[in-house]
Amino acid sequence: MIDSKVVDGIAVLAMTHGKVNALDIEFCDALAARFNDLRKSDTKAVVLTGQGGIFSAGVDLKRLSAGGADYIRRFLPALHRLYEAVFFYPKPVIAAVNGHAIAGGCVLACCADRRIMARDAGRIGVTEILVGVPFPALAFEVVRFAVPPRYLPEFTLSGATYPTDEALRRGWVDEVTEPGQLIDRAIDC
Repeated sequence: MIDSKVVDGIAVLAMTHGKVNALDIEFCDALAARFNDLRKSDTKAVVLTGQGGIFSAGVDLKRLSAGGADYIRRFLPALHRLYEAVFFYPKPVIAAVNGHAIAGGCVLACCADRRIMARDAGRIGVTEILVGVPFPALAFEVVRFAVPPRYLPEFTLSGATYPTDEALRRGWVDEVTEPGQLIDRAIDC
């Protein structure tokens, strides 16, 4: 689910959960546990990235639908714990957005202190409104903290996703770099 290495005292975590790093109970728990374990380490920072052309496609809607109310009651606290573990991590967290960061995956990127996106690698945005998924309060507050206030209504109410250059102009990401330089640039931050 998570490949990790340490480079110059910085933990680099690559999410490798299925094709799209969809957020399910097990993945949320594993990633939150990894961040909690890193709190006890001497690493200076964390770089979080995805695989291939996907940072994270967000919540695993198939599991959510198939699991029904019981699954949702167990999933929402796991998602909350993940967002808390990353957002309140006491050292710098850099999201190296290597590809699409959609819905809950975008919120996960927003939990980081900085977001660097690979040029022309994908789109970023919260699309919950388009599929009728309620936007959890913590997710809303994370996005509110991460983006410029003037764009908050557009970002949370339109369901739009943005390519890299537009994401940079509107404040979804802090920097855009060439795909081959993404991890090195994130480590340098």
